[in-house]
Amino acid sequence: MIHDRRFWLSWVVLGGVALFLLWWGARTTFWNVLPWLLVLACPLMHIFMHSGGGGHGRHHHDSRR
Repeated sequence: MIHDRRFWLSWVVLGGVALFLLWWGARTTFWNVLPWLLVLACPLMHIFMHSGGGGHGRHHHDSRR
C-alpha cells in the first residue's frame, strides 16, 4: 500500500513540475514576442483601417458652399 502511495505521489509531483515548466515557458515566450506583435500590428491596422475610407485625395465636399 505504501508503495502505491509513493508511486502516485511521484507522478503527481512530476506532473506538477511539468505543468509549471510549461506555464513558465509559455509566459516568457509571450513576453519575448509581445514587442514584435505590437510592431506587426501597426502596418496591419494601417491596411485594414484605411480600406473603407474611400482612398486618399477623393474627399467629397459639400457643393452648397
